[in-house]
Amino acid sequence: MSPELNYLFHINDWASKLCGQIARIAALLHIFRYALEKPWNRRIALQDMHAAVKIGHVLIRHALKVFSQADDDLGHSIAEDILNWIKNSNIERFTQRECLRKLRRYDRKTLRMGLNILKERDFLHEFSDIRPKGAPSATFEVNPKYKNICKGQKGQ
Repeated sequence: MSPELNYLFHINDWASKLCGQIARIAALLHIFRYALEKPWNRRIALQDMHAAVKIGHVLIRHALKVFSQADDDLGHSIAEDILNWIKNSNIERFTQRECLRKLRRYDRKTLRMGLNILKERDFLHEFSDIRPKGAPSATFEVNPKYKNICKGQKGQ
């Protein structure tokens, strides 16, 4: 789960509980196997532990897919919020900093997820804007095709 390995680091809260869950699964398999023979009088068999670990690997694959979808859903929700802000403000160009100030509920990293989705879908174009003062901030230009769609919707 360490950042250097870059495996399960992004779902650290979930992954840190995995060992305990695998132990519980092994105990349940053991109880199931020896239910009629007083399972508390026997040690958990290696066979049950191996089976629990296999189940743990399946759970990891499932969790990675679920958390990936959750990130996608969040990114799309943020992208929708950004588009609504663009539409309501009728802006053609903005910096990431301006967007962060307007959508304060997001931090820089999560806001970036939405901006990247909009870039991939060609709603926004990103470029570097060199300014004489202050720290640089990514600048985005709204695709003219999208600007026309917004203006058409606003007038209706």
